[in-house]
Amino acid sequence: MRLLDGLSALALMLALTGSAHAEGWYRLNLQAPILFSGGSVLPPDAGGNAGISIVIDDEALIDGTAKGRQYGNLSVPVVISGLDASYTVSLEGLSGATWVPDGSAYGSGTLSWPGAAEGSWSPIIVVKDASGTTVATAQLDLEILPPLTASVPQSSYTVEKGADLTIQASAGNAIGNVLWGSGDDLPEWIDLDTLTGQLQVDTTASNSAGGLKLTAVDQFDNMSATTLPFSVTVNGAVSDYWVATLGGAGSDGSQGIAVGTDGAIYITGYTDSVGAGSYDVLVAKYNANGSLDWKKTLGGTAGDYGYGIAISPDAAVYVTGQTASAGAGATISS
Repeated sequence: MRLLDGLSALALMLALTGSAHAEGWYRLNLQAPILFSGGSVLPPDAGGNAGISIVIDDEALIDGTAKGRQYGNLSVPVVISGLDASYTVSLEGLSGATWVPDGSAYGSGTLSWPGAAEGSWSPIIVVKDASGTTVATAQLDLEILPPLTASVPQSSYTVEKGADLTIQASAGNAIGNVLWGSGDDLPEWIDLDTLTGQLQVDTTASNSAGGLKLTAVDQFDNMSATTLPFSVTVNGAVSDYWVATLGGAGSDGSQGIAVGTDGAIYITGYTDSVGAGSYDVLVAKYNANGSLDWKKTLGGTAGDYGYGIAISPDAAVYVTGQTASAGAGATISS
């Protein structure tokens, strides 16, 4: 069990009438952390209560376990010595909690609290003598904190290629140090620092990934929490794009465009820079990297125009348009 010193703001004080002495603070866990004191407190040697001591067990249990943030009953064993059968012990100031005597020793017992709830609580153990006079009290200041949380600032991140992108995850309500991981493997272009929860994104290439999650694990009690899904996209930089021109000394224009399954670009339009005469249909293919693969014209001596283009799965090219060079019974050049 980890000992934590100096937690004056959250410290849980065990105080006995007359004087007090606490020997270190540590955390007890339910579905959320609980702070309370260990050590013993002795009353003054006067007033009929000499020799009585109240000690909180450093191995206070939750459902039979000394550690672990879980659902269940809060049980804090308390050892009270110096009593005989004439003394009585009770618990006050905590609704729903009870004092369960230990049949093997006078006075000793357990603070039992089924369904302990978040918040700050101050139950008091009260010891009375045979006349009903209070001879000793011990106050336990309990603070039950919320469960561990994990988050990233945004649900999506978009950055241009070559720019810097660092994402900082955070954990709330942690007791000890937090280790970070990912339920699913992160893409190789995203690097996670497991100690700090920082993600460094490699933006040297265009990439995209969605549904990413990070998991925080509290090393004190192994409680874990997972972030909501988020996405990261690295857009292509200007150098990833290309521009091409196709034409001659005449008038040329494009009217339609299509993309093949291999990323090739197909265009159709018209040209009077080359061809059979007047305007001819122009069809051209560019490879995905921007290089011209081929170009073709189609038409006769009159005006012919390509307006629409489509690519089949087997890379066949289909063009529609308008012609004044051919009609019923006529054939245009290929």
